[in-house]
Amino acid sequence: MRRFLTTLLTLMVVAAPTGADPVRFHNPVLRLSATYDDTRWHVVKSADRNTVFGIIWKSLHGDNLAFCALQMAETPDASRFRGALASHKDDITLSIMADLRRMDPKAELIESRMASVGGRDVIRIRRKASIEGTLLFIETVETFRGSDEIRFDCGYPVPMTDEVGSRSATEQEIDDVLNGLVINP
Repeated sequence: MRRFLTTLLTLMVVAAPTGADPVRFHNPVLRLSATYDDTRWHVVKSADRNTVFGIIWKSLHGDNLAFCALQMAETPDASRFRGALASHKDDITLSIMADLRRMDPKAELIESRMASVGGRDVIRIRRKASIEGTLLFIETVETFRGSDEIRFDCGYPVPMTDEVGSRSATEQEIDDVLNGLVINP
């Protein structure tokens, strides 16, 4: 999914209703869903055909505080990872970092670990990179289903200078979005 960063940089805002209750994006054809708070996050569109769902959080001044992009693409290697994700964690992480280092040779891996999201084994990756002059922290959930690679990336620019609270509050919001992902068989 080398298109990840290009996708994030080409997101265009689309009007989304605001409300008090979290809402669920659901795509029954792709059997994917995610929960987000639409008082903070706004649905966006991407030019990338593999982006299934994108949201962005803007400050009151219009600055981007955070973004999330859910992508799905057919991958020839997907079937070999099914059921053996943990044993391939390091190779998958290295591949994701190699893609990121094409854009920023100084990109850093902060953490890569196995986790469970929506009852599915996933790799959780935390990394840092400068993209077009902006330092970003990026959280990723990566897994495979059938012949598909499924990646949910969320990130935010550093340093945080927003009116909504500390970086830990933003990280918690991103964590809530990533943990709201459901991938049905």
